[in-house]
Amino acid sequence: MAEQLPLIAARARCTKPLARFLSQTHSRRIAAELIHDLCDAAFLYHRGDLTNAHIEFLLADNLILRELWEQMNRPAERPIQSVTPHPLQVTPRWQWEVKTRNLRLFFPQQTINCPSMPTTMVVKKERYPVRATWQNETWQIEPFSLAHLPLEWPEPAPFKAELLNAEGKGLRRWMIAPPSSGALFFHSNQTGLLAFYQDSEKGLAEGEYLVLLRHGLRLEQSEGNPAVLYGERPPQGFSGYVAQCQHLKPPLKVYDRYSDKDEDCLQRIPLLPETSQALRLEGELLSQADDPQGVPTYKGNPPTLLIPAESRAAVQDLQLQLRELSASHNAVTKWFSLRDLLKGRQAVWSELRRQMSVPLDGLLSQRQSGRFRVRLLHGLQRSRFAHLEFNWVPQLHIAPTEEAFAQTLFEDGVPPAVELVGPEVSHLSSTSGTVKLVMRGFYEIRWAAQQNDFTALLTFGNFQLPLRWHPHVLRARLAIKNAAASWLTEPLKFKFDDLTFERELIIQGIPDARYQIKANERNIHEGSFDKHGLLHFQLAQFKDRIKALTEPIALLRLSVRFGQRTHHLSLMWVVKETALRNGVQLGEQLAYLREGQQVLHPNYGTGQLETFVNDQIEGEAIHLARFHFFKYGGVAIYIPSTRYLPVYSGKRPLDIFVSQQPATPRVRVFTVESATVSFDATTSENQL
Repeated sequence: MAEQLPLIAARARCTKPLARFLSQTHSRRIAAELIHDLCDAAFLYHRGDLTNAHIEFLLADNLILRELWEQMNRPAERPIQSVTPHPLQVTPRWQWEVKTRNLRLFFPQQTINCPSMPTTMVVKKERYPVRATWQNETWQIEPFSLAHLPLEWPEPAPFKAELLNAEGKGLRRWMIAPPSSGALFFHSNQTGLLAFYQDSEKGLAEGEYLVLLRHGLRLEQSEGNPAVLYGERPPQGFSGYVAQCQHLKPPLKVYDRYSDKDEDCLQRIPLLPETSQALRLEGELLSQADDPQGVPTYKGNPPTLLIPAESRAAVQDLQLQLRELSASHNAVTKWFSLRDLLKGRQAVWSELRRQMSVPLDGLLSQRQSGRFRVRLLHGLQRSRFAHLEFNWVPQLHIAPTEEAFAQTLFEDGVPPAVELVGPEVSHLSSTSGTVKLVMRGFYEIRWAAQQNDFTALLTFGNFQLPLRWHPHVLRARLAIKNAAASWLTEPLKFKFDDLTFERELIIQGIPDARYQIKANERNIHEGSFDKHGLLHFQLAQFKDRIKALTEPIALLRLSVRFGQRTHHLSLMWVVKETALRNGVQLGEQLAYLREGQQVLHPNYGTGQLETFVNDQIEGEAIHLARFHFFKYGGVAIYIPSTRYLPVYSGKRPLDIFVSQQPATPRVRVFTVESATVSFDATTSENQL
């Protein structure tokens, strides 16, 4: 709000003294606090939670606020004909999803004053849906995050984000400059799964930060180098950065690694004085919750509020305000005196820990699930404690648990699946998976192994809670110049010359598991997954080993031994130069192949010869080979036996694909889009 006060003063045509008070840097923060407190009082008065006399009593200790409130309640000299609301434009913020290694853009809740419903957010050519509800003659847009943005990290160009209605008309737009620097700082939330970008140009407060530091740079503070608590894997696109959790004590300086001269300092980061003190919550966290704002979610018993203070007398005169943010319009904001809670033994002061504990179990109305905000106030004026928000839901049973999920390796044949049981759950849905209702309050969710997001949406009446899982799935994808494709559904196909350093193979597995990579069943590489369960290979790394093979075609497979099972993943086929010399005569003539022989077709991919058949086409006898290509399950493809195809003559490495295909009858029909094509003697496989 403080940043937009000069614009508000200009729109409201304020007097010059008031405009200066709202616009000058040293007074803008104080003005924003006054306006915020007055808006909160007006909201409570409009809702009927507080009467005018009650508000004046709570403002008795603040003469400025009380004078402003009395002026606001005086009858207008002239009747007000109409009021046009001008909602403030929210400022999006960057977030770092630590486990998925994505930087996403978060938009807080916002209000749009227009007749048409907002439906879509557009970034470049990508479209993202938004949810909006009609309230108080305006559209209320729920908070949302934009992940997998089409940006070229780590130094993307500024871009435009535009909010559109159903007709494609622009309602609001933003020009966004992504964070781009040699040192980026993020504050982690209570779950450790989400971190929020902090603008270091304004300064940093003392505390723990997730730091992205470009290779070749270092941080220095007055006490020397910052203490490194643990390491993380940097977000996708930041391969030239190191990610660490550090305890920082600003002011800080950013230097080149080999320089310590003050004139060589690349960036200076000042100390940001803390204007408020943090409250804390203690309870059982729901680790699968994925709130867009990073607000922690508790399950079972409501959490306990912890208030740090030097003495009991420093906080006992404060008022505790508990407001339900997700409830219907008839919800009431509750007020509690900390002094009364201490007398009634609903709060406990610990002299040893120097903190007051307030269990929220007895303060929540009917223990209804939802989103809540806690504030400590002097009357209606904010105190030195920052407000705190949290979600609370009843006890849920989720199987497998987060710990079991972390110890399970899924694959294409055994994709991730979850059971969720909650008697008070109204509904469960998923845009990335399939949800099955077993019985009331009992749901099953399944996802394909190639999904990027394993998410669901949990509903308790009017309250909706996003959920997200992070399974370990054995899968691979190709990256070219730092841009990754989707997860593979079948092995890649390359010529030998395609194995370059520009192409990178990314394999996901499970942390620290041992693996082997085999080419035609010969071991060519082995090792262990890193602590994040990932492997990275430039394709050129396999060239020498493949070149040494005698076979013209090589199949690379990955074997992972984990627990009591050995998991297999076919990575890619490589056709060597010797196999390409004969042009169309590549491989073996089909007439001399045995049934069950595996082949590699340039268009259909990997397949297997099932049998030979004789057919009459226009009175001419044709000898055909019937193939089952694994890319086209349930379809039989017939090729004249005089043709040539590359074959694999070793052991049977493709059996893993055969076992995954459904046992469906083969039919001699080819479907191309909506047309059905018949096979005749003049039709080649390329035409099909």
